[in-house]
Amino acid sequence: MTVAMRCRLALACAPLLLSACGGDGSSPDTTPPQVMSTTATVQPPPAGGGPAEVYLEVRANDNVKVTSVKFLIDGNDVNGDTQQNNDGTWLHEMDTAHIPAGTHTVTSVAYDAAGNSSEGTATLTVAPPALATPDTTPPVVTAAVDGSFGLAKLTAIATDDVQVAWVQFLVDGKSTGFLGRESYMGSDPRNQYFTIIDTTALSAGAHQVVVRATDTSGNSTDSAPVTVTVDSTAGLTETEPNDTLATANSVAAGTTLITGTLTGANGKPDVDLYKLSLPANQTLRVDMLSFQYQDMQVTLLDANGKLLAGNEWMSASEVNTISYANGGAAQDVTISVTSLTVGFDGLDRYRLTLSYQ
Repeated sequence: MTVAMRCRLALACAPLLLSACGGDGSSPDTTPPQVMSTTATVQPPPAGGGPAEVYLEVRANDNVKVTSVKFLIDGNDVNGDTQQNNDGTWLHEMDTAHIPAGTHTVTSVAYDAAGNSSEGTATLTVAPPALATPDTTPPVVTAAVDGSFGLAKLTAIATDDVQVAWVQFLVDGKSTGFLGRESYMGSDPRNQYFTIIDTTALSAGAHQVVVRATDTSGNSTDSAPVTVTVDSTAGLTETEPNDTLATANSVAAGTTLITGTLTGANGKPDVDLYKLSLPANQTLRVDMLSFQYQDMQVTLLDANGKLLAGNEWMSASEVNTISYANGGAAQDVTISVTSLTVGFDGLDRYRLTLSYQ
């Protein structure tokens, strides 16, 4: 090999090596992963009865590394984790109890660390459940909305004579892209499904929310529409920097809503602080709604940064709650919102609801 050829080879390989090693001066990675194959396999139902297992699998390569994969069915993000197998494939398992009968399009999306992505598709066919009498009765569903500033929680009560397979939330006739999750807290109503949306993506004013529930036989029905009126001025929007007691955002008297974002930088978790004056003999309660309820923490501090309340609890699905009963003298209280990790794939916003007793 000539010297010139050696030089050309070294120059060609240097950006890839630096990118893979994370070294300074590396060229940005703009090459998306390559989805080699996407498959959707339905296993035979168990001999003792019950729904059949469904395996969604993708094989993907990247010039650096594939870091995550998600699956969508008919454009709706599938709930649950996707795991990487020892052979490098990515797998998501579910069952036909959560997929309506019929033919569906499965989309796989592979991501690398730089956020580049590519897609693959497959067809999934689910047979109707084996019933003595064919099911032709659609579910019954009602809709509700909590919030019109920052994050909003859309909920539905859906029931069926056999079984609800999935619940879709539509805003102005368009799917939110996420299937409704079943509420999991004992404080939540029975047969409740929910999803969270970011109202900052909507224009100010009225929007129509409709819930579509589909059963395992493919029967579906829409709820009566519910109106949500987006108001970006209804509360306090976080401003940076606010990660120290000195730079904490001031919360004016009467403010009951706060919206913010935990981003983190250089691999360090973020913290947002909000300072308010708590009157004597009043109890402050803070409810935090977030996509990342397991990785975000809310606590209450005094004027010197000493912990006043740190034992948060979950008062509803995806809602962390904390409260503090003040004594006989008014004092400044700081609400602290902290990320326990970094990298939330864009789902890094939260909404605080303040109430006083």
